[in-house]
Amino acid sequence: MCCIGVNSGGFYKSGVLHSRQFAHVVITAIQWMKCLALFVAPALVSVFVSEESNRIQWIWVFLVLGGCMIAINIISLFILTDQPAKWTETEEINEKL
Repeated sequence: MCCIGVNSGGFYKSGVLHSRQFAHVVITAIQWMKCLALFVAPALVSVFVSEESNRIQWIWVFLVLGGCMIAINIISLFILTDQPAKWTETEEINEKL
């Protein structure tokens, strides 16, 4: 249970380090995706679950959500970085180098 918070702690910090002066835009996009997830989860329940007391029907909801989380975390390992993005560099910095 203690590892659940590990993912969310590094995710925001990585977004800030990667986007530098545009961190507010990246954090806004992250928050928007979280809001979207709040609407998608009930939609999944309405599609897969017709009787709330039936545990078998809930399996599909947990499999879809869990599968998405695992897939996105694996993809993130190869894509996300803490290095500044190229689009955050200004011309002034490039001229000094």
